[in-house]
Amino acid sequence: IKAISLEPDGICKPAETGFSLRLSQPKAPYKSLRLNVKLANSAVSHVTGFQSSSKERFLLARIPALASPKTILPGIRAIIDTSGSMGGKNRHRIEVALKTLRSVCKDNVSLYIPDAAGLKYVSDAEFSKIKCWGPTNWKSFRSIPDFANATGYLLLTDGDDLSPQDIETFWVNWGRKPIWLLLLNRNIPPSLALSAKEVGGCISFFSSEEENRLEKKILGAVADISLGARISLPQDQSAIPLFGRLSSQEGEEAFFVIPVKDGKNQIRISNFQGETIETLSEPGTENDRKMPNWLPILPVRQRILTLQAREQTRKIAEEITKLGLSNNLVTDYTAFLAVPEEVAAKHADALNPAFLAAFAVPNFKKAREQARGKACYANLRVLMGAVEMYNMDSPIPFPTDPTTCMIKTKKLIEGSYLKNEISKPESYCDYRFGPGGTLAANSAPFCLAHGFVDDLDVATLEESFIKRGADPYSFDIDFSQFKSVGASTPLQQWIEK
Repeated sequence: IKAISLEPDGICKPAETGFSLRLSQPKAPYKSLRLNVKLANSAVSHVTGFQSSSKERFLLARIPALASPKTILPGIRAIIDTSGSMGGKNRHRIEVALKTLRSVCKDNVSLYIPDAAGLKYVSDAEFSKIKCWGPTNWKSFRSIPDFANATGYLLLTDGDDLSPQDIETFWVNWGRKPIWLLLLNRNIPPSLALSAKEVGGCISFFSSEEENRLEKKILGAVADISLGARISLPQDQSAIPLFGRLSSQEGEEAFFVIPVKDGKNQIRISNFQGETIETLSEPGTENDRKMPNWLPILPVRQRILTLQAREQTRKIAEEITKLGLSNNLVTDYTAFLAVPEEVAAKHADALNPAFLAAFAVPNFKKAREQARGKACYANLRVLMGAVEMYNMDSPIPFPTDPTTCMIKTKKLIEGSYLKNEISKPESYCDYRFGPGGTLAANSAPFCLAHGFVDDLDVATLEESFIKRGADPYSFDIDFSQFKSVGASTPLQQWIEK
């Protein structure tokens, strides 16, 4: 080992001696941390055999960055954020980036933009007429047509309201193929750049200096997408890496754990066309190492990852559920709750893995959403009580911004009407007070994500406003001020309508 480092940069300092890092934080500052280990010698593909006392045998394969492909494959999708913040100078940057992409890819790239039903294909001529406006609704990016024929994606955006969770969702929904971010932003959030590395990479394009390097950066991204590397295990099985990914980017590595029976196995790495890039042979049983007790669980996890990357049929869902339950692993279909034995015996049919595969995830998701909604309504009641107490003590009603209806919670805290800032159950919860701004105007607090506190029986936020006398066709509020974070909220849906 030559050196080690931790991303995001500056999160911790190396120890004075040896290859050690100490991270001391009251809570995890980011969802993901990336440990980089730089070796003194060049990394090469390597296979190591492990064998247990019961003759159970596994291969651990380590595959570093592969050679870049000689040709650019068709099927690259350029997905363009068309929100309001992508206009002006960013619109010019989009044009420069697309021109560079065309020069690199020739005719091998297609353009997609979001609409109400998801992403849709547009021609160059159609895109030239598209105006950038409104907030970014990242939910509309989750569905893309014909993703099976895509080789990979380049997402052009300024990253406004984009979260690491969004990137992970896109990767799953778009067929688990490489995604590169082209970020038109001066400051890239470290957590976003880190998440992009896990599924592809990140290119910053904001300054003139970055424009000078743009062609080289895009060429590297397109080469990585065109590589399309796949691994074939013994018995010609395919697999998703346990860690890392097969890539042509310097420093990238992929790790596979492979259960085998004998000592004559080969691992083949191929590209999209099925051409062999590299073949790895195992060292033979005579060179096997003693198997550590934690190793057998790794191929199970790898098998789950591989199955989750395929089209989800009932048979695959049952296999994933069975592997998760028998090995105590969390999957797309399993979560772990404490169930008394007598309850499990009484409801054995309901706890059947096939049953759980069909129903567990929607129920857990619905319960979580309901719990967060109730927590949000509780926050609104706290705010309403604080404003009422303020109005009782003050001859002037509690002030809110007349344009945005923002609630100035700092003023409530300074007056001891609130103890501290409200803790939001969702990152995109955004509390406002309107229409009209004050309780004196027969108004109420509302959340851009969950609506009004006293309108739980009302279907939409639009109906709530109309119920209070608002005219949706002459509502004198600058709707752009109601942009919220990370989700298509009821208010945004009304604005779009």
